[in-house]
This record gives sequence, structure tokens and C-alpha cells, in this order.
Amino acid sequence: MHDKKVLDSCPATIAMDLLQGKWRIQILCVMQNGPIRLGQLGRLIPSASKKVLAENLRNLASSGLIIRTDLSSHVLRVEYELTE
Repeated sequence: MHDKKVLDSCPATIAMDLLQGKWRIQILCVMQNGPIRLGQLGRLIPSASKKVLAENLRNLASSGLIIRTDLSSHVLRVEYELTE
């Protein structure tokens, strides 16, 4: 049987871990058209709550798949975009 460390370092396993969840692939597909804000994303994926979308965006940003850019000066305004 394979060692768990070998399986954990497998590119396919890493990719599946990064993309697991009901909304992540849909979020990434929507983001192919360029940077997007949470409200816009909520309108494009109306069956997902803003809380769930925000949580998935945080996870995608922490994993390095997307970039979170703070555009605010006085009002909180954040934009998300895909990394290369």
C-alpha cells in the first residue's frame, strides 16, 4: 500500500483538496472573465449565500488560487481575481 506522504504530495490530490466544495469551481469559472466583487459574484451565483461565497473566497485566496485586492479608501471595497 502507498505511503500517505506520497499520496499527500500527489498533484491530483493537491488539486482535489484545493477545489473541493460545492462552490469553488463555479467561483473560479465566473472569475475567468476578470476581477469581480462579492456582490457581483452573489448575483451570478444566486443559489449560494454571501457568507458561503465569502468563506470560499477567503479559502481560495489563502491557497493562492485568487488574489484579494483592497480597493477602499473610506468604504470597504474588495475585488478578487484569478492568479496566473
